[in-house]
Amino acid sequence: MRLSPLLILLCFVQLNGQNGIHRITDDLEVHRIAENIYVHVSYFDLENAPHFPANGMVVVDNGKAFIIDTPWRDQETRQLIDWIQNELNATVEGCIIGHWHQDCMGGLTAIHQAGIPSYSYEKTRTIAQAKQLPLPENTFSDSLIIQLGEKQLIVKYPGAGHTVDNIVVWIPVDRVLFGGCLVKALEYHGLGYIGDAVLEEWPVTLQKVLVEFPDCQIVVPGHGEPGNLDLIRHTISLFKNN
Repeated sequence: MRLSPLLILLCFVQLNGQNGIHRITDDLEVHRIAENIYVHVSYFDLENAPHFPANGMVVVDNGKAFIIDTPWRDQETRQLIDWIQNELNATVEGCIIGHWHQDCMGGLTAIHQAGIPSYSYEKTRTIAQAKQLPLPENTFSDSLIIQLGEKQLIVKYPGAGHTVDNIVVWIPVDRVLFGGCLVKALEYHGLGYIGDAVLEEWPVTLQKVLVEFPDCQIVVPGHGEPGNLDLIRHTISLFKNN
């Protein structure tokens, strides 16, 4: 039996929406990676890398959601909030900022305009204030536990690396770790932008993360494809090979 091209297309669209990519605009898409956990991918034209992707996450439980890192800009951040409300039928309870760069908090103004509380490591707010950027509203000094329905989000500062203020977010019930730009995807063979990095501490911080989260099954990097703990080992290896 041969399927018609129209039927094949309809099957693809259905699978794409259920298990793959939810394309919101050309500059924003959402990937489901676990039950009620999504990676949002936004694109931005950098000087040497047009349409460059950055990852954040959306965690949902019992009609409530948390955003981890905003898209690059306010426009895509508003679109992400709308998608969560309209497609997931969830209310955004808060936004966690991974570090002070634009690919983590470029949409923070849109977050605050929507009345959504924001959370960051205390150094992130200090740096943002010095650079006259929008300020995260709530800060922590070492770690923060957020209860989202039946899920816990453990927000932790493991040490300096990609920046002096980069954090990770651990979701124990799903064994998912948002490593952000502290972690490089397997397809990247260099450390990327290191203008604000603390190179001597970065591999030490990664080793701490490996020890602290040995049961992790999914690691989400700041850019590129998610994977498992091999992403952290891969990032450590980049220091040995360079």
